[in-house]
Amino acid sequence: MNRHFVLIILFIGMISVAGCLNGVEDLQSYSTLEEAVIALDTPSKVLDYMRNNFTFVFHEGCISYTPEDFFEIRSGDCKDYSTFFSYILSYHGYYAEIVSFSWYDQGNHRNGHVVTIYRDVNGVLKYQSNNDSFGPVSSVDDLLNQESSRLNASRIGGYRIFPAGSTEVCSPD
Repeated sequence: MNRHFVLIILFIGMISVAGCLNGVEDLQSYSTLEEAVIALDTPSKVLDYMRNNFTFVFHEGCISYTPEDFFEIRSGDCKDYSTFFSYILSYHGYYAEIVSFSWYDQGNHRNGHVVTIYRDVNGVLKYQSNNDSFGPVSSVDDLLNQESSRLNASRIGGYRIFPAGSTEVCSPD
């Protein structure tokens, strides 16, 4: 017995996927940094965009890429993420400062890290590390205590605070 199935396809129209993703910015292909800066108007949008469009790749030194270079290269390390993130938040009027610090691992080897402390849309003080957000925190000292625990550091060394968008972010020690 032969059975024939008839498949009927009915075209209803195009569905907008971008509208269904609720703020995920990886579908946006900004051709310029200016377009991205204007569109990424909340900390969560910037973090989503970085998470979906940039790759963590360490590079020596304590000079970060400019926001323009990072936007073009699409890869960098903690200092590049912080410079980019703080630059965009500052553009939109958010409080944001870069915190560069040294920390020592359990073998007492010196390491460095760069984060951004910022106020979120609801006024809560948080901090950004690469493409993630942590907090709340009450101060830079609280941020350093949380990072010490998160990094499993034996101790935190010195730290410095830089204005949003800074590219020279060397930590003391």
